[in-house]
Amino acid sequence: MRIHQSPIVLPQRREIVRLGLVDQQGQLDGLRRLAGQFDKLQKFTVLRSVYLVFPHGRLAAPLANRREVRRAGVGLHGPVLERNGVTKTVLVQASNSVAESRWLLSLADAYPFIAGVVGWVDLASPTMEQELAELTAHPKFKGVRHLVESEPADDWISQPEVLRGLQRLASYGASYDLLVHRRHLNHVRTVAESCSELSLVIDHMAKPPIAQGEIKEWAQELKPVAAYKNISCKVSGLVTEANHSAWLTDELRPFVECALELFGPERLMFGSDYPVCLLAASYDRVLDSFQEILKGLNEQDREQIFAENARKFYRLK
Repeated sequence: MRIHQSPIVLPQRREIVRLGLVDQQGQLDGLRRLAGQFDKLQKFTVLRSVYLVFPHGRLAAPLANRREVRRAGVGLHGPVLERNGVTKTVLVQASNSVAESRWLLSLADAYPFIAGVVGWVDLASPTMEQELAELTAHPKFKGVRHLVESEPADDWISQPEVLRGLQRLASYGASYDLLVHRRHLNHVRTVAESCSELSLVIDHMAKPPIAQGEIKEWAQELKPVAAYKNISCKVSGLVTEANHSAWLTDELRPFVECALELFGPERLMFGSDYPVCLLAASYDRVLDSFQEILKGLNEQDREQIFAENARKFYRLK
């Protein structure tokens, strides 16, 4: 979804429309309905891609995509955290804004269960080095993401000045989240080749066309990307790529199984895409569906996908 480049604290729920909180598919009506679910909140925000890790090595429910945060409140959507036994989170940016990154780090300081933050710097700017030095000085800063899906140029991620920025990012030991679609995957290969020391992860499996059931071309485009061992893949955001009102777990299964075949259990991370997933399903249904799809794996492989890979990729403590 697209969000204006400012710290993403929305004073009133109705401002969700006025401030331009609209996703890439223009699902404005759905977001209005979603906003209504937070009617009683005085303050809330949108945080993308929050990893949730279970205690005692149990299955994680990574990737909660939005959390309500009250300014003087207890924390991030307590009922969801408590219901799933969550002890640690990683917050991932939703706005191309250094100010937002600083704010996420302030939340990490305030809430011990926030184990890490994936923020933003302007990879193509002369100020990037200064911004990166500032942010990486914080022990909970883990990586960077840019809303590549919102860039007019499909090759933005592989432009020379961006590649130079990514190479500098690798030198700081940080990771990079790739918020991309199928049309960007060829350029992702350029990134992997040019930045071989950089740990990369594709968010939302590059958003396959599940509603259309068109797996062949997506799989063909994803396969050469998976050959790069510095690229992982998040099994997330799929229910909103399906028919919102009538999707079935079995419709997701071939796409997940394809990603599993290409990346293996050692390079997949499950994600709920909460609360964007609420446009199509509850958090619980999303988690149940992926557990059903992956139940045939052994315990070690499931633990990797639902917890350990996130711990390792984001270097969580």
